[in-house]
Amino acid sequence: MRGGGATTPGGNYSTGTTGAGGPVGRNAVAGSGGTWKDVWRALGFLRAHRRSVVISYIAWTVANFLDLMIPLQVRDAIDIGIGTKDTHVLTVAVISAMGLYVAKSAINWVYIWGFHAFEADAARDLRNAVYRGLQRLSFGYLDRADTGQLIARATSDVEAVQNFLGHGMTGFIGAAGTYVITLSFAATVSWELTLLAVATVPPMLWAGLVLSKKTRPQHAR
Repeated sequence: MRGGGATTPGGNYSTGTTGAGGPVGRNAVAGSGGTWKDVWRALGFLRAHRRSVVISYIAWTVANFLDLMIPLQVRDAIDIGIGTKDTHVLTVAVISAMGLYVAKSAINWVYIWGFHAFEADAARDLRNAVYRGLQRLSFGYLDRADTGQLIARATSDVEAVQNFLGHGMTGFIGAAGTYVITLSFAATVSWELTLLAVATVPPMLWAGLVLSKKTRPQHAR
């Protein structure tokens, strides 16, 4: 990691290459100054904590299934319990809904615990890796390098990677997973209504893409 002058975000210590001003390759992540290789490298910090990752996402999956079962109990309570005045079905449905809610909340706690555990542990490993990298740099490089860039790498860049490994990745997986699980569950209840709901997705995606193209230049300033 010994090298020349100061670098910019997206470059590296060893070569002094720049990220934002350099050519964008096929692996570049649009608007980020990084590449998909950088993304996989960041995800590599989760490898040592895969147990927490697996436990967290298994708990998230179970909690989502339990959450989707609660409306079914409400449906039985209204359609059968109240509709046919069957107090037994009504009682069972209400107790089941309450039990499912309590179980979902408990499993959600496991998910949140695992999420914060692997996020914090990965951030600690990343900070240690950055510190070891700085320790290996030559005095000549440290004398020539921009102090602000070094501080940014050790603070804001590390925090950005931590946010990606935590809230960013979890938000993406959570949104995609919730969509798939909800559609699968809804299809077992009424495939006609499920198709009707899916038909609204393309217009929403198109509107989101149009809006993002208009607002992206504003955020890039």
